[in-house]
Amino acid sequence: MTKLTTIALIVSFACAGTVFAASSNGTRILDRGKIEAGYEYNNMFRRPLDRSYGSMSTADNFFILSVGVFDWLTLDGKIGLGDEMVKGGIHLPKLQFSTGFAGGYGFKVKFFEHDGTGLRILAGAQHICVHPQARNVNGNKYETILDDWQVSGLVTRKFRYLTPYLGMKLSDCEFIISVNEHDKKRRYSLNHIGFIFGSDFWICKDKIRLNVEGRLFDENAFSTAVAYMF
Repeated sequence: MTKLTTIALIVSFACAGTVFAASSNGTRILDRGKIEAGYEYNNMFRRPLDRSYGSMSTADNFFILSVGVFDWLTLDGKIGLGDEMVKGGIHLPKLQFSTGFAGGYGFKVKFFEHDGTGLRILAGAQHICVHPQARNVNGNKYETILDDWQVSGLVTRKFRYLTPYLGMKLSDCEFIISVNEHDKKRRYSLNHIGFIFGSDFWICKDKIRLNVEGRLFDENAFSTAVAYMF
């Protein structure tokens, strides 16, 4: 099986779900058998929802772990805690949900690299799911789940101590809510095309990676991470 065929199968599998914003997990493509572990903070300030449900936001804290499968394919996983808030809609009151379980997974592939300039094109897919604690308001019990998906493409080039990058993404947030344990509804994000920009910073001969990333248009979001390669 060729590299391009494998990439196509992975992307097809990732797109098989009902929806597709999460962090891109930076630019490091690990060598086969290498592991990277660390911490990530992800904050989605605003994500508009369809059908006049206002906008949602979340703040997540993750332990992150990446594994090099091939020299061109890295798998990413994360687990931690996240909260959620929904406001500005006409169908629901303002709801602030307390911290609950959060997790995610994804992959990155090195799609292209120019030998002369070091310019690279990375492609990938990422997912975050947040299960905050239930909230009681005016005698009603509200329960919710946030499913946050994206397919992304990045253009990047490594300099001595930093690797800036920018790219585009196709994304969606699925907001699942039930009231008094019934009347379950699924609502989706209003915008689906976004812009990614950020940089990795390298310390201790590239062993330590610091990342800062912003995301616009489909969402207003920011993430930062620090990770060590073993």
